[in-house]
Amino acid sequence: MINIAAVKVKNFKIVDFYNAFINPQMKIPPSSIDWHGITDDMVKDKPIAIEVMPEFLKFVSDDPIVGHHIGFDVKMINKELGEFFGCKLENYTIDTMLLYSNAIVRKDTHVSLDYLFDVYNVVCTGRHTALGDALATAEVFNKIIYQANKSFDTVGDLFNIQKEINQNQ
Repeated sequence: MINIAAVKVKNFKIVDFYNAFINPQMKIPPSSIDWHGITDDMVKDKPIAIEVMPEFLKFVSDDPIVGHHIGFDVKMINKELGEFFGCKLENYTIDTMLLYSNAIVRKDTHVSLDYLFDVYNVVCTGRHTALGDALATAEVFNKIIYQANKSFDTVGDLFNIQKEINQNQ
């Protein structure tokens, strides 16, 4: 892990963010650098994961975590948490891909985050960086919620949709 970020959204507005670069204590593979643009020089003087995780956990608190294919991100975070602290994230999660598929198009389809950027006319600055993707995903999520608001009345309904989806996979 070399970068972790999260944004807080309240009333459809981003009100805060957390972003940290992490020294992985190893060389970043060239293919990874090509993907996200984060180089060894950018992380060489940054804290290691064990130092960053408590700050990240404090930021996310017990808030729901939204992301695109969020299960992958949670697995990466839980790997670090388990290794260093013997714990894992217990937060509710909402996957924008599954939410879009089930609440908007109402069919089992897998779509990329870039596809949703196009559908909702969202510009992602810093694509494939943790903060860039988090900011843009928050915007996509807000637009999905706005579009799908006839499908549910409360946040609890959202969790129930996500829970049903997870159980059927």
